[in-house]
Amino acid sequence: MKYRLKMKQKAVKVKGQKRRVIEQTPRVYYSNEEIAQMEDYDYGFLLDMMYHKFERMVAFFNSKYTHIVGAKKVAKQIEVALRLLNIVRGKGEFYEDEELEGMVNLRNARRYSPDGIYTLHSLRQDKAWHVLFLYLEHRMKNWWD
Repeated sequence: MKYRLKMKQKAVKVKGQKRRVIEQTPRVYYSNEEIAQMEDYDYGFLLDMMYHKFERMVAFFNSKYTHIVGAKKVAKQIEVALRLLNIVRGKGEFYEDEELEGMVNLRNARRYSPDGIYTLHSLRQDKAWHVLFLYLEHRMKNWWD
């Protein structure tokens, strides 16, 4: 048996099967001083927490110890939410304005910018924000049994 980084392990008993040990990612613990210094005065902190939790959920649903019927489908749906979260957070792929022209629908730009003043990056973020929470509203309740 190869040496592996030892992590906290949790034994799981599934009805009708032997005990299995699943690997868990190490949990990050923050001190009270670190929590007090975190900037939680805007929504960016909450989006970062959502991204972190969704990453862990994808790893859980892709693991071989998941006993959920549509686990791979759920993992793909969460990955779509992760991509939308990356756009909302302004991280991930960066495009020039010329490249974004074909990717952003400008016909409904007034819905997201009533005054008509926008950049393609801000319009893309506003649309991703809208689509992300619609997507979560329709899909999130189906991710668990």
